[in-house]
Amino acid sequence: MRVTLPLIKPGIITGALFAFVISFDLFNMSLLLKGIGMTTLPLQLFDYLRWDFDPTAAAVSTVSILLTLAVVVWVDRTVGLRSLRLG
Repeated sequence: MRVTLPLIKPGIITGALFAFVISFDLFNMSLLLKGIGMTTLPLQLFDYLRWDFDPTAAAVSTVSILLTLAVVVWVDRTVGLRSLRLG
């Protein structure tokens, strides 16, 4: 645990961020595979834009992008290239 978890931590964090970002691109799959009573953020934004067209969806998208950027910067500063240095 003291050796394996610190070694795989960057890969797990990167994979989670990659899956989150890719989930916005796979709108069709999300639409087809969602469960009853469940909805993802891209589907919720699509429904909101389809029925109510106002700047709220743009604000939510901006907050989502900024949140993702903040997490990526945080991960880079905490795990980033420092883990590749040998000395």
